[in-house]
Amino acid sequence: MVAYFLKPGKEVFRAKNPNPNDMTPMIGSIERRYSFRDMWVPLGATSLLGREQFQKMLILVYRNAFLLDHVVKDGKVRYRPSTDVMGCIDDLDRKVRGVLPCSLLEFLYLFDVLGWNEDVKYHSEGGKATFEGRRKPEVGRLNNMLTGIHATHRVAEFVDHVIEKSGDKAAIDLGKIFSAMQAFVRGRGVAPPSDRDLLEWLAPYLFREG
Repeated sequence: MVAYFLKPGKEVFRAKNPNPNDMTPMIGSIERRYSFRDMWVPLGATSLLGREQFQKMLILVYRNAFLLDHVVKDGKVRYRPSTDVMGCIDDLDRKVRGVLPCSLLEFLYLFDVLGWNEDVKYHSEGGKATFEGRRKPEVGRLNNMLTGIHATHRVAEFVDHVIEKSGDKAAIDLGKIFSAMQAFVRGRGVAPPSDRDLLEWLAPYLFREG
């Protein structure tokens, strides 16, 4: 399996606000392209397999966002999960393989290259990613991945709610999904969840020390 970028990306050619640093994140065959929908829908669908599997999927994306499973070697940062984390990935892969479009490890590599693309797009100056511009560090990789966690969790939460209330359709609270939509509108498509939400959604795998 190979993770890589194709250049230039489609945002380079858009008429309004072109982004010269955009690339196309890729894994595997050049014939297979992955959109945001191709990534977030399967992730959300793992919630239908059980809450534990879904939480583990989200915590792996969370760790990816914060580079917790990355190593630095020769000045290069690479996604290299430890032996323990790889054991969790392999075990979870067997449970979610039918839902994802590829293996779980490939799926996580796809998130990784997506994250790098987001950072390069928003933190580049003079053709190099410097992180020295006016944008906050969380703009790009971090906000993008955390927004995905927010979106998939809210959708999964609403699906659970609908299933629970299926015998009484009048009791279905559409406000749950519209509140989530409002958060995305306010953030112009970016809506990272609060620390409180993350601690609640990802417990017991995520917790605050002390």
